Amino acid sequence: MRHLRDQFLEVLVKTIKKWALTALQEEFELKLAQMGPFRYPYRKFFLTSAKTRWGSCSSRGHIRIHWNAVFVTKAEREYLYTHEAAHLTEMNHSSRFWQLVEVHCPDYKRARAMLHSRTLGFL
Repeated sequence: MRHLRDQFLEVLVKTIKKWALTALQEEFELKLAQMGPFRYPYRKFFLTSAKTRWGSCSSRGHIRIHWNAVFVTKAEREYLYTHEAAHLTEMNHSSRFWQLVEVHCPDYKRARAMLHSRTLGFL
């Protein structure tokens, strides 16, 4: 019986991840359209199962968002997208970076705190 439950959970997670890739990428690209233009090009969008990060942005324009973002509030995702998109202009966490985040997500401090209070990888 345990084996069947594990198989079901595996299929369920795989299905959610497939849907999440499309849904999260669409939301992210809407945020990009609002924020651009950028200093660095956006090239690829990936889902991640990282242990400690909700998202990342590489200098190659690769954006990674934790697949569990589908389970957080819209405000938290908005902050997450804004944070990663801001790295396409400022590849650091300087005061200019945080100013850019605040311009595009005025309530970012509250959303950031909510997001960081959550546990990653609960499935």
